Amino acid sequence: TKSLQEVLVNLERVEYTPMSTRKLTNVVLLYRTRMDIDTIYAHMESLLKNYKAGWCVGVFRDTETWLDGSEAGDRTVVYIYRTGVSYLPTAFDIGNIKPLVFKISRGRKVDAIAKMLRDSLSVYKTNLGMEDPRVQGQEFTFEQLQQLTHGLTNQQLISLRANISLVPDSRRSKFQWAVLKSFHALKEIRAIQNNNDHIIFSAYEPPMPVVPLDLLMNLGQIGHRLDERDITSHQEYRLADILTSGLSLHYGCVIAGPNETTGFGKTQFALRCACELSIGIVESLSLPRSDAKVVFATTLDVLRTLSLKPGTVIVLDEFHVSDREQLIHISEHGLKGLLSPRTPVCLRARNEDIKIPAGIPRLITANASTGEEWCGGRVAWSAPIARRAVFWCLQERLVNPAWAPSTNQNAKARVVGMHLRQNVQLPPEPAPSEGFSGINDVFRAAARIVFPGNRQEGE
Repeated sequence: TKSLQEVLVNLERVEYTPMSTRKLTNVVLLYRTRMDIDTIYAHMESLLKNYKAGWCVGVFRDTETWLDGSEAGDRTVVYIYRTGVSYLPTAFDIGNIKPLVFKISRGRKVDAIAKMLRDSLSVYKTNLGMEDPRVQGQEFTFEQLQQLTHGLTNQQLISLRANISLVPDSRRSKFQWAVLKSFHALKEIRAIQNNNDHIIFSAYEPPMPVVPLDLLMNLGQIGHRLDERDITSHQEYRLADILTSGLSLHYGCVIAGPNETTGFGKTQFALRCACELSIGIVESLSLPRSDAKVVFATTLDVLRTLSLKPGTVIVLDEFHVSDREQLIHISEHGLKGLLSPRTPVCLRARNEDIKIPAGIPRLITANASTGEEWCGGRVAWSAPIARRAVFWCLQERLVNPAWAPSTNQNAKARVVGMHLRQNVQLPPEPAPSEGFSGINDVFRAAARIVFPGNRQEGE
């Protein structure tokens, strides 16, 4: 952490008047006492709201004496970056406390001084990086580029490169050049992370046809779960409850049926539910779009190599506890963990254990008429398991026979999905300018390299 004196040697004190600071781009205000940064931030916002300016309010942990010889203590600092040559406010006094005013000394690099200033603050709050997003003169590491583009879909990443390629060479920022140079590496990393084999894919962009919501049918079919309050009775749930409630966040969902139900659409229903649940979770938690993932597998072993986190939904298709070739290791305790989304679980697998965090829905499809048949005697369908899983035995098909699988029906499903999420009180589809889903946000985030967010005490 830089000390106050180390920062001050790079600054030059000026007598504050509106005229003297009219042409200053960088202004540093130093107050001799510590004040509440939220209050000071709001005060600066009221003073500078009509200016093209950004600001950072922070606190120095100063162990040295003040410039006038008074006792050491924490100091409040305000850094203002602005564009244009308009007059600044006539005074930045806080009550009866007048600040000392500094500018960056001639010959000093603004970026270096800004970083030094950032490192010297124990806590700060800032909006810098929002007013002039295409910051010039900064160097970016590949890890920073990965972080900055993390929230973009593949199509948006390609659009970002296309937009940059249209900018004349002489006007491109270092960030834009860095994106162009690292574009193929960013794509390769994404391909590796996604395994490029459809085991895990974006809920927004399924790589295979997935039935739209408006072509699902017969969702009133009833599934049962043993009531933990009275183990002689069962709770009943409709298939539609998977989509319209948080059912899958509390219990494992087993969608089964006898062999005669093949072709009823169990897999398609599970995939559509997984996509909608994943998107709903991501948008309700304001997570990046890239966190909306669906894992589609027929065996647990593939989960060993995957990074599972909130926003991921697991679909185990044609998954049978009784199949010893498909499921090498399983026990009653392990099956209870698999069917308990509310708690994290560590499952034994071939060569390496599988770790599934809490809050990851698990949807399972199978050919079986009862829980006992699904377990096949390998594990008992005991009361602890039966109260953790909702088991449906289908009697009617779930997908309208008029549906012809194609890859262009996801857009229609998105419209229906938006209506669904509104009904279950989840946020609607974000506008392009909201969240971290727009290309312009990448440029804004690039500007935050100097002041990345707000630092809290102890960070």
